[in-house]
Amino acid sequence: MTLSTKKIILIQFALVALLAGSATAAEPIRVLFITGRNNHRWQLTTPSLKKTLEDSGRFKVDVTEKPAEITAKSLSGYDVIFNGWTGFPKKTGHLWGLDTEKAIDDFVAGGKGMASFHAGSSSFHDWVGFQKIIGGTWGRGTGHGRYHEFTVEMTDVDHPITKGGPAVFDYESEQYYMIVDPGINVLASTVYEYDGHKIVHPVMWTKTWGKGRIFYNALGHCADEFETFPEVHEMTVKGLIWAAEGKAIAE
Repeated sequence: MTLSTKKIILIQFALVALLAGSATAAEPIRVLFITGRNNHRWQLTTPSLKKTLEDSGRFKVDVTEKPAEITAKSLSGYDVIFNGWTGFPKKTGHLWGLDTEKAIDDFVAGGKGMASFHAGSSSFHDWVGFQKIIGGTWGRGTGHGRYHEFTVEMTDVDHPITKGGPAVFDYESEQYYMIVDPGINVLASTVYEYDGHKIVHPVMWTKTWGKGRIFYNALGHCADEFETFPEVHEMTVKGLIWAAEGKAIAE
């Protein structure tokens, strides 16, 4: 599927205009974007996503490639963590260190936000807090098929992240199937075939943990997808706002 350049520009322009108009008196949302390691091309995705967020007019984004240096003190100035880091295929061990794990656990449980996308869910099997926070993980029977086109269907069309967007859209990427927490609020699902059966599986969701809010999006394999599929572009921006503030547009 190829979306027209005109459609992309119109949808992105409408989103920026809406967010800018709602945020004239709002302080920027302070984002710590964690990156620096991934089994995908994070060197391209990081600047693309940073630009997407900052162009909305709602965010001030700092990027770190050294998550093991994060402390409770360094997190104190942020509203939301945006995780694009994964140690995959290494999934066990305390890859960021126990002090950083506790700092992030406390940050989210204390009422702040966290968002993650695509492979950002595929590590930290020994970090109990992360498994509870993110709502989905990788293990026996999980994975994805070949890069292909599939349909994404909005499961919760009234959520602040999805409201006003398309109910269904076609997407081309890796189609994830993961172990998911039954307590998540599913925003979007896809249907995949496994062992001769068709199974509905969530690819985008929210959840709460303690007083904090979490947004996860399995879509977004590479920078091109965020730039080519305006639906994902829009929900990424709104998802970060919701994780930080509990709403997607200033009310």
